[in-house]
Amino acid sequence: MAWPEGYERYVALVRAVCDELGSIRSLEALVDAYDEGTDIAAGAARTRSLSIEGLDLDLAMGAAFCLRHREVVAEIRREEVRRRVDEARARGDEWVVLEEARPWLQVPFPPWRSIQMHLPDGTGLHLWVEESLDPQGDGVEYGVEVVQLNPQTGQWLTGEPIVGRQTFHEYGLWQVAVVELKARYDAPKGFDTE
Repeated sequence: MAWPEGYERYVALVRAVCDELGSIRSLEALVDAYDEGTDIAAGAARTRSLSIEGLDLDLAMGAAFCLRHREVVAEIRREEVRRRVDEARARGDEWVVLEEARPWLQVPFPPWRSIQMHLPDGTGLHLWVEESLDPQGDGVEYGVEVVQLNPQTGQWLTGEPIVGRQTFHEYGLWQVAVVELKARYDAPKGFDTE
């Protein structure tokens, strides 16, 4: 920030390199491209007539690869969610797990997160387990909130939950709350937030 003009040039160069990497759709291909990263950065600067004088090309290249890595991971996640939704619909399931950290655990421990979606209308359950400093319970906070998701893509549609955050200090109470939310939602008249 002590060099605003240089900062702007770095941002432009990082974006240009990231755009050059835009055709890369897998993490493996991104890793393979990294060996040529400096050449890619120099080529992106030339193509867009960006001055690289005084800039650390390796630093900009590394930042661009990190940015593209995030984009590729997000693309892979969207494709995985779409696949899960399609498979669940084909089976006739009511609910689908869109995302879950460490799904092989019998009892989740922090940090853990899961998003489950009711397929007919996209209502989602956001579940989490975090460490807690609260002296109650076992040092773990269990949470749930009901959110609105796009029924086709699983993406959150609003920032405000349909039913606000509920937290628990006991695993059993949390599980009961999750089952009750699903049961309330699956009721014939639909979800009642009262």
